[in-house]
Amino acid sequence: MNDASYNRLKAKYVGLLGSKCKKCGAEFFPQARVCRKCGSFELQDIPMPPTGKVTSYTILNVPALEFKDDAPLVIGYIELSNGVRLIAQLADISPSEVREGMPVRMEVRPLSQKSGAGDPMVGYKFVKSEK
Repeated sequence: MNDASYNRLKAKYVGLLGSKCKKCGAEFFPQARVCRKCGSFELQDIPMPPTGKVTSYTILNVPALEFKDDAPLVIGYIELSNGVRLIAQLADISPSEVREGMPVRMEVRPLSQKSGAGDPMVGYKFVKSEK
């Protein structure tokens, strides 16, 4: 994705923008065009809650080249407080302290520590939460 496309779509990548079916109430992330529960095309954009818990996780000791300076990466399967699940990087959490059931909250952060020309690309990551 080039910088112009990223800047135009930043709100979609920075926030947790999902969809809710107007017919059955099912919620999805990322956004959907068709309800996966009832098949309706009547969906509205809604923000997802920024809090949840880790349901599973993995440690990437040898991540993709763009993230080699960030290794090891802790990647979590997060269940948001509304029940929607997503995969995201866990930040400021060492591999030894991550636990299933650990409460987390979303923060907007640079996607990589690697410095380059221009503004860094930012997106969501999850950090340990007290609740």
